[in-house]
Amino acid sequence: MIKTLNFIITVFIFMILQEKTFWKVKALSKKNRIAERDQLLEQTAKSFAAVVLSAAGIELDVEGAENLPPKGTPVLFTPNHASFFDIPIMIAAVPGIVGFVSKPENAKIPFIGKWIKESYSVYIDRSSAANAKEGLLAAAEILKRGHCQVIFPEGTRSRDGKIKTFKAGSYKLAKMANSSVVPVAISGARQIVRKGKIKSLNVRVKFFKPLDTTLNTIQMAKTSQAAIEDYIEKHIK
Repeated sequence: MIKTLNFIITVFIFMILQEKTFWKVKALSKKNRIAERDQLLEQTAKSFAAVVLSAAGIELDVEGAENLPPKGTPVLFTPNHASFFDIPIMIAAVPGIVGFVSKPENAKIPFIGKWIKESYSVYIDRSSAANAKEGLLAAAEILKRGHCQVIFPEGTRSRDGKIKTFKAGSYKLAKMANSSVVPVAISGARQIVRKGKIKSLNVRVKFFKPLDTTLNTIQMAKTSQAAIEDYIEKHIK
């Protein structure tokens, strides 16, 4: 319990201290000083991930970095999703700035919600097909400009650790932007929090080779899920 409390306090203090940085990022955006803005944005995001993972006692074992396309290449990452820690894990593991396709409810998260929006991320409202399409179009435009995006194909976080069916619709984003798709396995993150307590452990992150772009969205979803399930099954302790 003490460790969990220390974690909350550490992250809270960090976010408070970043308030001035946030407004500086906003100011640079208004002045169209994008290179400076992106550098500051990347530094802050990486620091956030480092603080979160360090405070929780999490170490990452990253595999498959050689499968990542060159920086500036549009890439859609499609990891499994079983933990709130998946976001800082992906921020830490992916070089450069990474945006997220997120649900609108996340905009209400104190301190963090506004940063998600600033970080080349998109909130997608799935309450209607029209709203969802509008969100995907916005995310596709970000990809076309060479910024990475992360979408969780399961749609929501798995509560029991079992991978839910990957939705083919998630891969429409890659088709819309003509971007690469890199499946990502996150193994062990679900065990970080148990009964409200944080446990220090190693988390494996595996970047697979980009999918064949000639595959349709259903094939992409099935191929991604099969590779991730196989990897995680092999590394379950």
